[in-house]
Amino acid sequence: MKLATTTEDFGNYFKDFSTNLQDIKKCLELFTETGFKYLDYSFYVDNRPDSLLLSDGWEETFKQVRAHADSLGLKFVQAHSPGGNPVDIDSPHYNNLLQSTIRSIKACKILGIDNIVVHAGYKENASKQEIFQLSKNFYSLLFPAMEETGVMVLTENGATANLPDGYFVFGTGEVISEFIDFIDHPLMGVCWDTGHANMMPNGQYDNIIALGDKLKAVHIADNLGEKDNHFAPYFGTLNMDEVMNALFDINFKGSFTLESTRLMIRANDWPAPRNKWHRDTRLYTVPLELKVEAEKLLYKIGKHILKSYNCFED
Repeated sequence: MKLATTTEDFGNYFKDFSTNLQDIKKCLELFTETGFKYLDYSFYVDNRPDSLLLSDGWEETFKQVRAHADSLGLKFVQAHSPGGNPVDIDSPHYNNLLQSTIRSIKACKILGIDNIVVHAGYKENASKQEIFQLSKNFYSLLFPAMEETGVMVLTENGATANLPDGYFVFGTGEVISEFIDFIDHPLMGVCWDTGHANMMPNGQYDNIIALGDKLKAVHIADNLGEKDNHFAPYFGTLNMDEVMNALFDINFKGSFTLESTRLMIRANDWPAPRNKWHRDTRLYTVPLELKVEAEKLLYKIGKHILKSYNCFED
C-alpha cells in the first residue's frame, strides 16, 4: 500500500492555505523533509468565498499546484472535499458549499486524484430514511462533475460523539453499504475512518468486512474512544491489527492514508484545545520546526505498520 497523509498536517500552519498559492506551495515543500511522497489534498476550508477554488482562474491555480507537487516528487492519491452540512439547504453558506464541492471534484482531475471524500449530511431528529434521501439529493448534484471527470465520491462513517443527541449517524459498515446501494451510482464509494469507528461500540473488522469492495479509501486516526482527536496510531486505543486484517480480507486496493493531524495539538484545535494562560503564551502552540519532526515520526509509524504486514509500497 502507498503510505499517505493529509496536506492538513501542515496546512493549519498557513492561515491563507486556501486563498494563497504561495502558501500551498510552501506547505507542500515541508513534506519533502518528512519521508511522505503521497498526499491526500484537503479542500476542507475551501468553502470560503475568497478561496482559490471559488475564484476566477481556479483551474490554472490547481494546474500550478499539480506542477509544483510533481517537481517535488509528490503525488496526490485522494482528497477531502470542503467542509459543511450538505443537507442544510437554508444555510447562507449552502451555495458556496455546493459550488466548492463541485469544483473540488474537477480539481481532483487536474491533480491526478481518483477519489474524494464528501461527507453525508445531518439533521436533528431525522430518521435514517430521511437522512438517506436528503444526502442523496446533494450527492445527485455532484453526478455531472463525477461523470465528466471519472472521479469517485466517497461517503464516510461518522461517530455519535461528533454530533449532539438526536442526530442519525452513518456509524456502521452495514448502514453505509445500504446507503451506497440506495444512491445506486457507479462512482459512489466509501472511506472508512478508523478514528470515528474507535468511538463507536462496533469495532473495526466486521464493519470493514461489511463494506467489501465498496471501500475505496481509509482515514487512519487514533483516539482514546471519547473524542475525535486525530492522534497517530499508538497514541490511543485503536487496534491496528484488526484494521489491517480486515483490509487484507477484503483485498483493499487503496492507499493507507493517515489523518493524524493532531499528533501534536497545535493550540486551539478542535475537539480538545489546549488551555491558554493570559499572562504568557510562549509555549501555547507547537512551533513549525517541532511539527516537522513530529511528521517524520508519523511517517515512521505508518511505515512500521505497513512493513509489519509486508505491504509497504515505496
